[in-house]
Amino acid sequence: MPSILLVFVFFILNNPITAQVNSPKLTWEFTTLEDSLGTPQTTIHLLVNGQKTLIGKGIGHFSELDKASYTETQYQIPGDALTACTGFWAGLGHHYCVIQNKNVLEVKEGFLDEEAPRGARIRYKTVQKINL
Repeated sequence: MPSILLVFVFFILNNPITAQVNSPKLTWEFTTLEDSLGTPQTTIHLLVNGQKTLIGKGIGHFSELDKASYTETQYQIPGDALTACTGFWAGLGHHYCVIQNKNVLEVKEGFLDEEAPRGARIRYKTVQKINL
């Protein structure tokens, strides 16, 4: 009986279908330079299993967002996001999050102005797809 269990475990660990379910290693990288007026201009990269991909540019200082903050009103990060980052400058919140759909990562972008009416929803749109 133990040998059947070992064969099953070996199959599960080496099956390509199972491999698709595993989450990739994701890391954000931010490079911020100030322009002549002192406004922070940030270049945003996402490292997927060590491979660097340019995601976009934003105004403000960006940082990775803690999962516990995803549901806060100013972020509204989808619950199935693997990771998210946010930047803020002059009243505008700029957010990115990553959703995995089988073997494709969808990078989504959303904005929320601090002057938006109470209860305003952030509309996230897919800005990039990364194949795993």
